[in-house]
Amino acid sequence: MGAVAGDTPFDLIYCIPHIEVIFFEDTTTLRRIFPQFDNFFILQFAKTQPKDQLEVLFQKGGGPKTLNAFLVQLTSADLEKLRELYPIQSTMAFITNNMEIAA
Repeated sequence: MGAVAGDTPFDLIYCIPHIEVIFFEDTTTLRRIFPQFDNFFILQFAKTQPKDQLEVLFQKGGGPKTLNAFLVQLTSADLEKLRELYPIQSTMAFITNNMEIAA
C-alpha cells in the first residue's frame, strides 16, 4: 500500500467484516435502546454480518429505525466505551496524527 500511496498518509485498520461490529462488542447499550433486542439478536449473525443484524434491529427491534436515530440515543458513557475499541482508537489516532496535512 505504501508503494502506491506515495506521499499520502495511510493506515490499515482492520475491522472484520464491517465497522458496525463495534456495536456488538457489548450488547448492553443495544438492549437498552431496542426493547425487542433479545427476540431479534443472533450472535453469529452479528459477528459475520453486523450491518445486516443492525438493520434487523432497526426494522423489528422496537427502537430507532435509522443509524442516525440510533446514534442520537447513545449516551456519553456509551460513546466512551466505543472510543476504547480498536477500530475507533486507530481511526482517531490516524486523524489526529494527520490533521496538519488535511488542513
